Amino acid sequence: MFQSIKRKCQDVNWFVVLFVVVLSYGFLLTNQSIGIDDENIDFYYKYNGIVAAGRWGSWLLYKIVNTYAYLPVWRETIAIIVLIAAAVLFLSVYEYVSQAVLDRFISTAGVCLIITFPLVTRMFAYIGNCVETSLCIFLATLSYFIYIFPAKHKVPQYLCILALQILGLALIEATAVYFCVEICLFGLVNKNEKRWSVLIFGPVFILALSIILSKLIGKLIAARLAGFGFTYADYALGWFMKWNEINSLADLLRSIQDLAANFRLYAGIHASHKFFLAACIIWIAVAIFKAIKKEFTPALFAFGIVVTSFSLFIISANGNLPLRSYVSNFIAIVGIALYGYPILTKWTYKKHPYGTYLTWIILFFVLFHHTKETNEFYQLDYKRYIRDVDIARNVNYDLQKTTGTLKPDKAVVFVGTPDSYNDIFTENEFCLTSIFMDNVSGNSIRIHRFFSMLGYEYPTAIGKPIDTYNEYYSFLSNEYVKKALTESSSMPSYPAEGYIKNLDGFIVIKLGATG
Repeated sequence: MFQSIKRKCQDVNWFVVLFVVVLSYGFLLTNQSIGIDDENIDFYYKYNGIVAAGRWGSWLLYKIVNTYAYLPVWRETIAIIVLIAAAVLFLSVYEYVSQAVLDRFISTAGVCLIITFPLVTRMFAYIGNCVETSLCIFLATLSYFIYIFPAKHKVPQYLCILALQILGLALIEATAVYFCVEICLFGLVNKNEKRWSVLIFGPVFILALSIILSKLIGKLIAARLAGFGFTYADYALGWFMKWNEINSLADLLRSIQDLAANFRLYAGIHASHKFFLAACIIWIAVAIFKAIKKEFTPALFAFGIVVTSFSLFIISANGNLPLRSYVSNFIAIVGIALYGYPILTKWTYKKHPYGTYLTWIILFFVLFHHTKETNEFYQLDYKRYIRDVDIARNVNYDLQKTTGTLKPDKAVVFVGTPDSYNDIFTENEFCLTSIFMDNVSGNSIRIHRFFSMLGYEYPTAIGKPIDTYNEYYSFLSNEYVKKALTESSSMPSYPAEGYIKNLDGFIVIKLGATG
């Protein structure tokens, strides 16, 4: 097995990989923006709110190796290095279990497709997720590697897998999805293990136990940190989604309709999602073909790739999380490439490898669209960020004219959302959401934090920075916020004259519509 890893490192064309990294991550690394979650990082990490979310592994990583102390480019670079290591390990495990020899082209293409996946599925969109995402792919694959590794003593081996899975789940819930899809893919092509039950029940049992223990550890850590003013929510494993809102058949049908609508939206916008759906259709065809041949175990694994790829949609019963729900994109697409490459390369006519050429063209086309799509997305997001910064600067300038000071001594309450800001589009293209969204009722704490990161320090409605969950909830019900909503009903919106009003006890800034 270690020989396979060594051979993969030698087979991969690292000049091509580096070129793809530059194409994929170049704009992101050189044009860092602040997204809707980015300016809340200190709220989640510094004040331990990330533990309340169930991601205590991220909190532990922050305490041990605080990557947020570095410039974003370093954090992204660390994530890319871990992701490349995960890609090499993934291909090595595939080669080992399938007893196939992946040539230089397919090895390089596989690594390149895997390293572009977090961008096309927006998993690197939020600064807090890049290192965690790469680590979870690595930990999920390493877990399977250890599971199939021949060992005399199984108990230490299983305990090691359990520990890796618990840590991965504590970092980000997608680890469970990665591991399940890998169980199906590696089980389908496995030539070393004849007992299919070993390939399913062992890893699934370990995963189920890992989920239970991860939740338990999270609750214990949260209990120790209860003094920081938050309640353990545990939404990192889908706990906060729509299932608890489905109380009737009508609710269930509405959830399915939402899910279908989001599929159509994202598949209609992004080529990467079209490729993913096409890969799933091919896997279904493989499952049907295997079933017709009465090879029911391989058919089960092939169909399982599709089911587990969409499992976050099913778990959450929520069509509004398509970005998290496409986390297994790379396994479905790269799996098809690895599975279909030997079949296509057998197509020959007069000794010309047309099948090989066809594979090269298809993979190049997919990779080209991945890199093109990521650059378009991050360019648009950077435009969104610049637009947000321009508004903040204009508001700060107008506030200084209104109050006559750089640092007002009254509470500043933002209400409303600027026109066309309560959506996820910039110039009619899909983009990350604006900092100013979701502020119709004046309840957004993100705006204050965004202004603070730009150097504009305004007192909040509670008179101090909102550092704990208890303070956040008191902010939502604050009397100044309620009064600001009433007062703003007759005010014009930004940037019209009079959108800022200096009142007795507080200042109201009307950014847009409040109803």
